[in-house]
Amino acid sequence: QPHVVLIVGSGQMCIRDSLDSLYTAFEYAATRRFEQGESNYLEKLTAETKKKEISIQLSQIRESIERNYIVLNQWLQSDTSYIVGQDSFQRISLIPLDSTTHPILNYYANALKLSNQMLALEKQKLLPDINASVFRGTNNGSGVQSYGGFEVGVAIPLWFGGHMSKIEAAKTGESILEAERNNYKIQLISRYEALLSDLRQYEEEVTYYESTGNQLASETLFYANIAYQNGEINFLQYTQLLENAKTIESNYLKSLLQYNVTVLEINYLMN
Repeated sequence: QPHVVLIVGSGQMCIRDSLDSLYTAFEYAATRRFEQGESNYLEKLTAETKKKEISIQLSQIRESIERNYIVLNQWLQSDTSYIVGQDSFQRISLIPLDSTTHPILNYYANALKLSNQMLALEKQKLLPDINASVFRGTNNGSGVQSYGGFEVGVAIPLWFGGHMSKIEAAKTGESILEAERNNYKIQLISRYEALLSDLRQYEEEVTYYESTGNQLASETLFYANIAYQNGEINFLQYTQLLENAKTIESNYLKSLLQYNVTVLEINYLMN
């Protein structure tokens, strides 16, 4: 039977929901102030415009999510329905580079061992083959008796050319495998280091928000609300402060997304 599975969170959706709620409330407040003669028409018009802008963005995000559901189900072709939850994003754990356990490098190591064994086998075929055996026989005449004996033989390969060609071919194959392994290892390490460089850039933004930016954004929203309610700032100043605070959070979510995508790419390289 079809069933539903809850998967990852959606940070951008949470931001737009929050903004939509804020601008809905302040559109109402701006309208009431205009009706009571406490503000001008421009403030009321600005509140309505910002509210409409956020509502459109929220609608676009919802449509984008639905579209991605369709694409996801197209790839999965399953009776299971997957729902994106509203939980906050978390950092994905990074798998460190370990050349001793990497599956592709292990494949090349095993292939080189096999190639080396095949080379040794071809070389052994050039050596003389010594055979020895012991036997016991009887005669068919009267006075049957048993006789013991032994025989020794040496087999010498006559066609050295064919074996030498196989040996050279085995050496060439071993050299090719060694070159492929070294090239793959160099490319792997280079790609890993490049992704780590990108990761450090995203990590700086994420760490800033988690240590400082989150508190700054929260305090900006808190004191902006108080200042606006007390008439210390006008609506235009308030919306600017509001957008500054939400930009900090939006940049954090974008950096965290890029951070996790980069970690996933690095982890893919390790497997």
